[in-house]
Amino acid sequence: MVFDSNNHVVGVFNTDNRGLIDFSAVLVPGRYTIRETRPAPGYSRDDVPRTVDFIAGRVVEIVWENWPIAGQIQIQKVYGDDNQHNGLPAGSPLAGAVFEIFEARTGNLVDRIMSNDRGMAVSRPLPIRKVCCA
Repeated sequence: MVFDSNNHVVGVFNTDNRGLIDFSAVLVPGRYTIRETRPAPGYSRDDVPRTVDFIAGRVVEIVWENWPIAGQIQIQKVYGDDNQHNGLPAGSPLAGAVFEIFEARTGNLVDRIMSNDRGMAVSRPLPIRKVCCA
């Protein structure tokens, strides 16, 4: 979304498949503020508006950094009962448990994690979508 120096909306524009917008046929020289209103699907929006001076015949590069929206799965594995082999009580952390995380729609394996000595198993950052664990 582009705003003029009086903060009036000049227009809403979309980048092309290279991430570019050519304003030369649309904007007259002047100062403009540009704000990202909708990032590409699966990416966070950069909320910082950029103010630029538009001068005919000059190319101005403005960079917005969008990060993939991701989350992590964290599992704590503990003994369910008192462990007769090592004397640890129920609820003690259990290391070495392996979990596989699958994308629910495709069934593709997206991560394999193992619990550490604190019983914690943490996935890498995963794109936000439905997953299931086995």
